Amino acid sequence: TNIMAKEAGGITQHIGAYQTIWKDPKTQAERAITFIDTPGHEAFSMMRSRGAKVADIAILIVAADDSVKPQTVEAINIIKAAKLPFVVAINKIDKEAADLDRVKSDLSQHGIVPEEWGGDVPIVGISAKNNLNIDKLLDVLLLVTDVNADKIKADSNVPAVGTIIEAHVNKGMGPVATVLVQAGTLYATDKLVVNGEIYGKVRAMKNYRGDTIDKATPSMPVQIMGFKVAPEVGDILDVSQADTATEIDVKQKRSQQTGAEKAIQSDAGSQDSDEKKKMLNVVVKADVLGSLEAIVTSLAKIRHDEVGVQVVGKGLGNITENDVAKAETAGATVVGFNVRPTPTAEETMRDKEIPFLSYSVIYDFINWIKAELENM
Repeated sequence: TNIMAKEAGGITQHIGAYQTIWKDPKTQAERAITFIDTPGHEAFSMMRSRGAKVADIAILIVAADDSVKPQTVEAINIIKAAKLPFVVAINKIDKEAADLDRVKSDLSQHGIVPEEWGGDVPIVGISAKNNLNIDKLLDVLLLVTDVNADKIKADSNVPAVGTIIEAHVNKGMGPVATVLVQAGTLYATDKLVVNGEIYGKVRAMKNYRGDTIDKATPSMPVQIMGFKVAPEVGDILDVSQADTATEIDVKQKRSQQTGAEKAIQSDAGSQDSDEKKKMLNVVVKADVLGSLEAIVTSLAKIRHDEVGVQVVGKGLGNITENDVAKAETAGATVVGFNVRPTPTAEETMRDKEIPFLSYSVIYDFINWIKAELENM
């Protein structure tokens, strides 16, 4: 589906999901496989472990020329912790520096022994760029599915239960969330119950291609309109609780999400030591919750005795005058991640000389933070 071509910097930054229809090599019957596309950058470990919780099978992708890297080890740990059956895809086998035996040897040091070496992990060499052996990888996935069928089959005749894998506020449509249905069937009139609260009612559902559908069965990723407030990534949608759930307090929830909460101390020192530190203050706005969460998590990992980062405001959507006022009070830099300031906010920042930065790739932003801290 070439999702990557639509992403900034050629990396997938939003956890997405899509389906491919594939012929079973044994029965020739067409079967749907849903892919949850989780990003590879270290900042996304939070989202990755969430992705692992909603998956039935994992595909561990290792570059044939790079072999095992720290992110690979982290992904291996997540797969093991989630107790998922998995397949290894060694990508970039078309490159000159590709060394499959080295990759297999490195993997075996982390307890992953290939089938041809007497282990139980299927390994497929692929080239995503040249579309090499992708069909073989899909065949292997179906085999692994059949072996584990008793653990991963879902009942479609019950009220729907699923996980929110992405959420954002769309200008025209309001709050929109992508849900992966894990059991039951979600219908176009169902109440949207998240954490025991009714967030609204399904107004419209679209599949990954953008076609409107009236029901979603297990393993289907759907984009849902009808939320009064965007839910959090990782939240569980459970329609079976509709009778006992309470209506959500929209105003309170919104103020929590738009960054009206107190500033987060992202440098986890005590208050006293923070007062002595020079702090770099930032107001961060992003287009989707997944990205915002990844940014805040990354900033929390930056530690230093003399300097620190403080998020004095955060939220979803475009940069408003309220964000600018917050930045002015705290002497902060306003940072937009795939979002723009409103015309009034832009004018105010110009007039008051409040620094504003715009990013679409997370590590450019993290690198700027590190450089600023070094200067301080």
